Amino acid sequence: LYVSACSLHTHAVNIAENNAAYELEINGKPTGEKISIADALKMDAWDVITLQQVSGLSGLRDTYFPWFEQVYNAVKAACPKAQIWFQYTWAYATNSDHKHFKFYDNNQQTMLARAAECRYMVVQNWGLPVIPTGDVIQRLRPILGEDRIHRDTFHLSYDYGRLAAAATWIKTLTGQN
Repeated sequence: LYVSACSLHTHAVNIAENNAAYELEINGKPTGEKISIADALKMDAWDVITLQQVSGLSGLRDTYFPWFEQVYNAVKAACPKAQIWFQYTWAYATNSDHKHFKFYDNNQQTMLARAAECRYMVVQNWGLPVIPTGDVIQRLRPILGEDRIHRDTFHLSYDYGRLAAAATWIKTLTGQN
């Protein structure tokens, strides 16, 4: 399911109202179809489902309550056999102009630390395993530089940034290098 910049709050509202607000992609290709979360969860016997907070709010603890639990409970009820994972997002580039960067005093380390605190909270409260994309991106910054990691100071670049994220998902979910 794809919807740009969607918070846990918006996901919870969309679930409660059964809104067909998501673009359905299959194997990374758009289908042109809009679908609800409930309909998507019924499409298959999913083995893995990932949840995350929108990156700009990922380090703000109050934005997880009660929304994360509502989304988690809906997913768990619809797909009780699926493993639910938490996607830990990355901090923005040090020079980011994203409107939510101000929540972290426009400081990458502050954003990273607060997002890590929220990741820990999710693990503690819901026992979810973590896809550590944010950790990998942070470790790559001194090697590749901000301009190669990001395409616009907050989205990952189409080459290095997305490759690093994809490799992290593959390694985490399958154990394969």
